[in-house]
Amino acid sequence: MQSSIEHKVQEVIACPEMNYTSIKPQVYEFEKQESDNLCKESYLLKIILAKTIIRGGLIMRTKLTQEYKQDLINRYLSGESVKSITDETNIARSTLYSWIKSYKENLSQSTNITLREFSEAKRKVERLNRIISILQSADCTANSPLQERLNVIEELSSKYNVNTLCDAFKVAKGTYYNHIFRNKRENSQFKQKCDMLKPIIQDIYDESHQIFGPSKITTILKERGHHVCEKTVSKLMREMELYSIRSCAKTLYEHNRKQKRENILKQDFNADAPNKVWVSDVTQFNLEHHRFYICAVIDIFSRKVVSYHISKNNSTQLTKTTFKKAY
Repeated sequence: MQSSIEHKVQEVIACPEMNYTSIKPQVYEFEKQESDNLCKESYLLKIILAKTIIRGGLIMRTKLTQEYKQDLINRYLSGESVKSITDETNIARSTLYSWIKSYKENLSQSTNITLREFSEAKRKVERLNRIISILQSADCTANSPLQERLNVIEELSSKYNVNTLCDAFKVAKGTYYNHIFRNKRENSQFKQKCDMLKPIIQDIYDESHQIFGPSKITTILKERGHHVCEKTVSKLMREMELYSIRSCAKTLYEHNRKQKRENILKQDFNADAPNKVWVSDVTQFNLEHHRFYICAVIDIFSRKVVSYHISKNNSTQLTKTTFKKAY
């Protein structure tokens, strides 16, 4: 009788969610089944439960932790038998087997990867293999001086991808391209572009009778399809010793302004025929926090606006453009 009670108690103890409240209904059910000697069985059951509480304290545990379960599973995976584990921990074999089964199912699910993940992993492996091949064939390492790494990248750029080379030698792509396009070597693309622009700048300079400066020459170059900034043109003109001969334009303007001009209309703003007398003026106005200038040509006879032009700059070009539109 005692062995059957102990066996029943062991099954009760093996319940993962076991506590004293969950045991009581099972004890009552067991006592009903063994009704021949109820008092004796109840007494023995209480003794066994008391011994179990004192020995392991398992009954009072509300829930076994995941770490505890994983520790038992690891012991099984390391080669220990299920019997020795269950005898020591008083856990039912079926419970331990269910934990092991759940662990293996979760492990198999976690190892399943999608086709996209497989492709990404494959690309990473191929990229790492290329980096290893690059480092093995190079004369320097990723910790070598920067200039040595840049020279090696330039040598291998015809064989390997530039992005992979920069990753292998820990060099920013901007640093490498700056080395290629902006350095002072004779064979650099920037140097070749400057050599190509110099004769074109010389031709524009001569066509303007040596009047145009960097700003106007840059504008003409852009109109002809050459993408270049004014700073580069100014630098090239200094190297070629090309300077505008109209450097005294402001002085000439002040001198001419002081000269006495002839008063043609003499404040007579009347005309006897159309298109006989035109007048013009430039006016500034603001629109949406931007400053603009408008130049208009008006016929004195009809008071009609013959032409007008709007620009962001008050320059001679504004007046000339308006005058050309009038014709």
